[in-house]
Amino acid sequence: MVNRAAQIAGYELVWIKTDSPEAAFEKDIADLWPFATDYEERHKTMYLTRDWWRVGNILHFPESAPILNVSQLEGKRLAIASPQRRFLPKAARDWKAHIEVFSSRAESLDAMCTGKVDAALIDYRVADGVMVNRPSSCQPMRMGTLFAEDSSRIFALAAKFGFQQDADRIRDAIDTMVESGEMIDIAIRWRLLHRTDSAFILWLNLAREKNKLLQNLFWGSLLALALVILFATRMANARKMAELSARSRSQFLANMSHEIRTPMNGILGMTELTLESNLTGEQRDNLTMARNSAHRLLEILDDILDFSRIESGKLTLEAIPFDLADTAKRSVQILRLAAQAKNLDLEFKMQPGIPKHVSGDPGRIQQVLVNLLGNAVKFTEQGFVRLELSFRSPSSGQYDIQFTVTDSGIGIRPEKQKQIFDAFTQADATTTRKFGGTGLGLAISSELVRMMGGRLTVDSKPNAGSPF
Repeated sequence: MVNRAAQIAGYELVWIKTDSPEAAFEKDIADLWPFATDYEERHKTMYLTRDWWRVGNILHFPESAPILNVSQLEGKRLAIASPQRRFLPKAARDWKAHIEVFSSRAESLDAMCTGKVDAALIDYRVADGVMVNRPSSCQPMRMGTLFAEDSSRIFALAAKFGFQQDADRIRDAIDTMVESGEMIDIAIRWRLLHRTDSAFILWLNLAREKNKLLQNLFWGSLLALALVILFATRMANARKMAELSARSRSQFLANMSHEIRTPMNGILGMTELTLESNLTGEQRDNLTMARNSAHRLLEILDDILDFSRIESGKLTLEAIPFDLADTAKRSVQILRLAAQAKNLDLEFKMQPGIPKHVSGDPGRIQQVLVNLLGNAVKFTEQGFVRLELSFRSPSSGQYDIQFTVTDSGIGIRPEKQKQIFDAFTQADATTTRKFGGTGLGLAISSELVRMMGGRLTVDSKPNAGSPF
């Protein structure tokens, strides 16, 4: 068994014949001892692993003086066999018997038969042989026996100091053999133990404990797998429902946009026609306000529809050649009247060397620029609004173009600068009341810039303007 365990641990053992582990280690003729009785004094002269073998003991006594349990040994004389007169079962000390140690099992049995002691404790494995070849003094005696629980002799692997790790590795391999059942098969095949032997029961219990643990792990893993499948199914259903909901919402918004846009275009058309007729000053002002409100309502509808498309991933970008400078100038021109109404200087600057024609989505670029310029005009009471175009040196045939919209307006507090890119959010509730707006413009612009491979940022201070 030890040889097989050594093979599993990766060792090749060379066996020698000697008297005892003490002598073998002292003379330095052995490194390991496979079968050493574990008692306290031995730990001072050698290293002992965890026990790997236990041998039960049988209590022998004259039938004329029966012993029904070990508690009746109190005060009696008990013979124990120990070749080196060192081993005493720990349980025997609790029996409160007067213990006498003999060097052989035959001597301890002879002491019982001749009346020197009241009982003899003999190794279970050799008890039958001792009884068959009993000493002559025991021939006429009828004996009784009792299995002495908790008196098993414990054996461990012993090692010379310096070889502790090697001994532990072989001991661990014995555990592997126990778990696989190989140890029990070898022991029974070589008739080293009986199915009632304490070592067999110990290993069997260990194997059962391991099997029970494996069963618990199996059922636990099965339960965990079932929960994972359940959660995955629920998540898939939830995702499907979310996709259906998003699709339904997009469809609803598209339908509603169409339904609102149709009568709104009719209102705008009739308003434009009426404005071309003869009107009083007050009537013209009222109709102009109605026309502007209708245009603003259409812009809000477009923002909501764009935001819904971005959320559902349905918004697509074009990649067509266009005139970059013309697109930027047109964006500035759209806000020219609004800036003039507030006496603001609306400026446009373009770094020399920027290519005139590029490829991209001019409509979406203009949408972002108009939104940023519109915000700058809206939140600036005096001073200027500026659009600047600059670029970095081309890499792999691509230009990194930076659009910067700067104003001299109210600015944004640092703690609010991240929030303004969230949907339906503005820097301050008072801003909404004073300037109006849905809070969708920057959220849509930020997503459009991200989809075009860029990034929309702001670096602002209160009352010091906002460069986007």
